[in-house]
Amino acid sequence: MKKLVFISLLAAVTLTACGNDSKQNDKAIKKAIEDYNNAHPLCMAVIPAVESGVTNVLGSDMVRFVKVDGNGKRVNSQAVKQMSVLTKAGIYKKRKDEKSPENGKKAWVASYELTEKGRQFTRGEMGSRQLCVGNLSVQNIQWFSDPTADNGLTVSRVSYQGKYRLHKWAEKTLAAGSSSVYQNLSQPSVSQAVVVKTNKGWIDLREVKNN
Repeated sequence: MKKLVFISLLAAVTLTACGNDSKQNDKAIKKAIEDYNNAHPLCMAVIPAVESGVTNVLGSDMVRFVKVDGNGKRVNSQAVKQMSVLTKAGIYKKRKDEKSPENGKKAWVASYELTEKGRQFTRGEMGSRQLCVGNLSVQNIQWFSDPTADNGLTVSRVSYQGKYRLHKWAEKTLAAGSSSVYQNLSQPSVSQAVVVKTNKGWIDLREVKNN
């Protein structure tokens, strides 16, 4: 009877230790993935909500679109709202509205210039410029595999629930534009990653490949 009690206590201690190891690994793996995601933000082509006329994508050096058409009607109000958010955040600087001929009449064109602060949130060259709107954060680790050897590395495959943590100005800008894009980014999603065990702890495999 005493032997049975001892075995039961030993099993309980073993399970507790495994549970603590699992929590520590969860924390370390979450940090490894988030460190990579923070260094590699979500950057995407964001087209202003222009209904009439054309414009450059957000992140371009200049964004211009018709604000008042040749008939004196205000247009592209959502795009104006988006740019108002970006100017208040210091991403763009409002320039003086310009007159432009439209079907023989004069239309007013709104013009915005990218600031130095704004350049910190852009990627790519002109013609393919992207706006960096936030990072994918790890909400919780769903599971991770036992560490195994793979091409000389000790790796673990991870499944986690993530959600995009958007900059406040980016969230407001996207919300005023394409509702489907904003809704998709607002919803939690399941993602996978591979982490590598090093002498400094876990790191994302993509970090190894980039080096």
